[in-house]
Amino acid sequence: MIPEGGYKAILQLCGEGWVVVGDAAQLNNAIHREGSNLAMTSGRIAAEAICLIKSRNDPMTANNLSLYKKLLNDSFVIKDLKKYKDMPALMHTHSQNFFLTYPQLFSKAMQDYARRRHTKARERQADAELVHQGAVVEWTVQRCPAHCPGLAVITNQRQRRTTEPETMPSEPSRRVEDKLFYNRYLVDSGRAHIKVRPHTTPSSRLLSMLKACPARCYELSDKGHVEVTVDGCIECGTCRVICEESGDIEWSYPRGGYGVLFKFG
Repeated sequence: MIPEGGYKAILQLCGEGWVVVGDAAQLNNAIHREGSNLAMTSGRIAAEAICLIKSRNDPMTANNLSLYKKLLNDSFVIKDLKKYKDMPALMHTHSQNFFLTYPQLFSKAMQDYARRRHTKARERQADAELVHQGAVVEWTVQRCPAHCPGLAVITNQRQRRTTEPETMPSEPSRRVEDKLFYNRYLVDSGRAHIKVRPHTTPSSRLLSMLKACPARCYELSDKGHVEVTVDGCIECGTCRVICEESGDIEWSYPRGGYGVLFKFG
């Protein structure tokens, strides 16, 4: 479970000999489902603050550890959370609209649209789904109008699938690439939320993204430049943690309605 968190939910971040980071500190952006990059960055900042205090042989008092809070306020973590600080309250205040009224209106509009579709078109779609599943569908002359050019293709597909059924894998795949297949991504054409800054020779941080990005969005071009393709980005924020501070990339949140849609969670 991930806490709703947010800027106004943040409590005390440090004390006598302790600091709080990540989810425990309520460093979550529920609007953009962001948490992992905020947790990684806050953990790194806490470690840097502690190392600096230790290098000066200062005690781990609340006053000295407040350096962590200062560094955190200067980072993108608090700046992002402050930008969306009023959204949780807005969602709670108008929860009836956001979670009931608006979804019901949208659902009703889509149901009305679906009911107006031609009956025969729905039948052809249902038959095509049965064919895709390997079922035998008996086609008659009345249900094979001349304006259905895909009929021959569908009939051949039916024969091929019924005579050569697909074999299911004995064990579920464990590769990340296969799991990413289940995600959906709505591309925001012309408005990539990640951009690689122009470079002649890629930095070590930028080169690390060739392996660090779990969705493998970063690739090395023939000219030796690191390029990014945001189609399929799972918005984990790894590249933001590694490359944004060094200026290797420009990172921003995708616009509302665009980006990744996780099918299972």
